[in-house]
Amino acid sequence: MFERIKAYKNLKKVNKFLRGVKIMAEISNDEEMLSTVNEVLSKHESLKSKIIFNRKIAKNYNLEMIKHGF
Repeated sequence: MFERIKAYKNLKKVNKFLRGVKIMAEISNDEEMLSTVNEVLSKHESLKSKIIFNRKIAKNYNLEMIKHGF
């Protein structure tokens, strides 16, 4: 019933981690890591809107997060 809320919270945690990785990439001047992190963050923003409006996507996202240990 609360798949969307759980998915949104999990997405928020992952985004917080990715922002930390982005800061580390900026400090170490690693352009490849920085571009990858920026790409993933942009994909997560589009995923956030899909999760809010589609319960099935939220449920699949939660299952994948559990599967990968987050």
